[in-house]
Amino acid sequence: MKINVKNDTKINAALRAVNGRSASFCYTSASQIRALADRADATLNDRGVRKKNASGTKLTARMAGPSANRYRYPANANGVTLLRTSGAWFMTDVGMETVYPRERELFALTVQPDAGADIITHAMAGIAVAGESL
Repeated sequence: MKINVKNDTKINAALRAVNGRSASFCYTSASQIRALADRADATLNDRGVRKKNASGTKLTARMAGPSANRYRYPANANGVTLLRTSGAWFMTDVGMETVYPRERELFALTVQPDAGADIITHAMAGIAVAGESL
């Protein structure tokens, strides 16, 4: 489903259906999903990915695990998958997972080859490899 204000109700319903009573380590609102999409866009932009090459990017995200020392057992968490199209981000999957104490947040972007080339070009800007010219 497309991530925008018009679909907030559908996104919230999907999150509620998967979460059940779990809320502590779960995304619980469409605004959190929009924030993930905005963060992914900002990351792609910071890495030099052009808008036209951002299409096809997949984001897999899950909140960090419990940080308190007294938390010794795994907790329920939800994970979401978002897919970037030429026009917007779409939430393609949401499901329950297990998160362990002190486990880091998952925020993994998988990009298409053109976006990968943009990232390399951006990272290498102003740097020459021995034997090559700028």
